[in-house]
Amino acid sequence: MFMNTGFQFFGRPGMGSWLTYGLGSEASDLPGFVVLLSGENEPDGGKACSGSGFLPTVYQGVQFQSAGDPVLFLTNPEGVSPELRRQSLDTLRDLNQMHLKSAGIRRL
Repeated sequence: MFMNTGFQFFGRPGMGSWLTYGLGSEASDLPGFVVLLSGENEPDGGKACSGSGFLPTVYQGVQFQSAGDPVLFLTNPEGVSPELRRQSLDTLRDLNQMHLKSAGIRRL
């Protein structure tokens, strides 16, 4: 924990979060950095070692999985067609836009 965050207690941003916060990211629709684990075990601090701590969650790393999809929820769940998934995502986007409009926010 100390090696990744500079502190021995939880709740502080990891090195990747600070770098993304300070330097920014190449793409706004992708994670700022990914976390690669070697071996079978996670660090003793777990996901807190790559977490954003008190920074906004946009600065949190995404952990790659060693088996299956590299990132969780990339493939459609069983029984969900690509068309249904697209329709669900479009509906969610429309609901978010309606909420933003009702709150007086143009776009985030």
